[in-house]
Amino acid sequence: MKNVILIFVLTIVTTGCIKKYNGSDNADESGFTGSKNEIKEYFSAEVISTLDELGYNFNTGGNPPDLKGSYFANSFTLKSSNVTGDTPGMSFVDYTYSFSNQSSDKIDCSSSSSVSNESGVGSFISGSGNDFSIYVKQKVL
Repeated sequence: MKNVILIFVLTIVTTGCIKKYNGSDNADESGFTGSKNEIKEYFSAEVISTLDELGYNFNTGGNPPDLKGSYFANSFTLKSSNVTGDTPGMSFVDYTYSFSNQSSDKIDCSSSSSVSNESGVGSFISGSGNDFSIYVKQKVL
C-alpha cells in the first residue's frame, strides 16, 4: 500500500453536475477545468463559503495525478471546524482509501477504518500534479 496524506471534503450535499473534461488545457475547449466555480456547481455556494471561512485550500485545475490504488492515511488532526464540540487538534482514526475508475475529472472512492466503512456515492478530482483535491459524497455502510 502507498502512504500519502489526502485532503477530503466529506459532506452530505445534493447531486450536482460536472462537465466532462476532454483533456484540453484550454478552458474554453475542455469543458471541465477544475475551477472553483465548477466545484461550487458540484456542491453549493454555501458549502464553498463555509470551506473558505474554515481556511480550506482548493486545489484547482484539470490535470490531477493518477491515484488508482489503495492508500493508508493516518495521523488525521482537525485543523478547523464549525461543528459544536469539535476542538482543533482532535485526532481521528486511521483510514484506508481505495480509488478506482479514474477519468479526467471523476474517481470512485471507498474507505474503511476500525470503526466504519464508507463508499463514495459521487466524487470528482481537481488539481494539477501533486496539488489536487478529491471531493467525495459518501454513504456510511
